[in-house]
Amino acid sequence: MDSGVASTAYTKALDAEVASVKSVEKVRMQYMLLMEAYAHERRMGGGQRVVRLVRRKMNKLSNEDMADMFNISLPECDSIVKMIAEHPDWDDEQIADEVDWEE
Repeated sequence: MDSGVASTAYTKALDAEVASVKSVEKVRMQYMLLMEAYAHERRMGGGQRVVRLVRRKMNKLSNEDMADMFNISLPECDSIVKMIAEHPDWDDEQIADEVDWEE
């Protein structure tokens, strides 16, 4: 399937099933919504982990170093550090929800 062409009986059967599901508009829309929800959850879960890491390292490392270490942009890191300082009572999830994550 890496080539985009189904070549074995198994991949041909998968390809046919995917085509069948995609042809039904209601199922296709539900699938797309589900995939968007999964992507959002992954981003938020990852965001919470990043916030937790930044919280632990923010007094030990520069924002530039944390951004590089945690594979986020400097504006994202700056935003996290600022929100932690401004809202010390917020948990990692609340802060992650407020960050404008770059795609």
